[in-house]
Amino acid sequence: MTDTKPRKTYRSVSQYRQYKDCPHQYFLQRRERAWQRPAAWFPHGTAWHTAVEEWELSGREMSLEDAQAVFRRQYAIDVTEYCQRAPNFEYWFASGPYRGEDDVNRRFDIGMDQVAKYVRYYTETAPDEVPWVTPEGKLAIELECTVDLDGVEVTGKIDGVMMVRPEVPRPRTASGKLSTSKKALAEYEAAREAAVPRPRIRDGKTGQLPGDDFQLGTYDVLVLAEYGLKADQGDYWMAKPGKPTEVYDLTEWTREAVTAEFHWLDEQIRAENWEPKPDPDKCSRCSVQTACVFRA
Repeated sequence: MTDTKPRKTYRSVSQYRQYKDCPHQYFLQRRERAWQRPAAWFPHGTAWHTAVEEWELSGREMSLEDAQAVFRRQYAIDVTEYCQRAPNFEYWFASGPYRGEDDVNRRFDIGMDQVAKYVRYYTETAPDEVPWVTPEGKLAIELECTVDLDGVEVTGKIDGVMMVRPEVPRPRTASGKLSTSKKALAEYEAAREAAVPRPRIRDGKTGQLPGDDFQLGTYDVLVLAEYGLKADQGDYWMAKPGKPTEVYDLTEWTREAVTAEFHWLDEQIRAENWEPKPDPDKCSRCSVQTACVFRA
């Protein structure tokens, strides 16, 4: 017997970003299923996320060497898969002066180092920044949420909801220099210990910093709807420097504000508005550029 139930349609942050960048790219990739040009940064990002996820889910008991072994294994699997799509590295994207095969080899070393930076950050720099635990007892790592926002189903996989103590200002003298007074330092340490950890939406990035906080704001709304937890703050953990960005204030991303954005996206897609937005920089890194007659 054939299942005739219609499949549910979901919207996501990645869909939103891609459509905002170029509706025609969205059409070619997600509707036409056009061939996508491989790039070494794709398996790099996937393998890094897999490694740090497994390290976190181990209760941070996994050794650095084992976490890097996870990266090594996943990177090999993903590169092999991309090679099946495009065995000739000449068809792969270059990253600056590094062409396909050279970039694959280079990013393996970069990824291994970035896994080490992640582990060291949470074991040495900020060991008190720990994942929130859901009411069901699950660590909030790669936390999947799907929420109906007034008729539009929005789904997301959140890298982490971390519990972070608010920053306490270091004590300073009247002239503005850092104080070395034993009393002032003792009060400072006591204030740090007394600071109550707050939830913070955190998303890991192996590449460039996103231009806005929409992703964090959306995830904050999804976590609130799914678990009743409101963070109102978020940041991006940047793998290149090995630390999080400054904190983003997410209070403006209310459920109503996020709902409005996804309703707009849903309306545009249902109306099949695939207007191209050719741009030399974006087109040069577009994975479906070979199928696009509008590329700059």
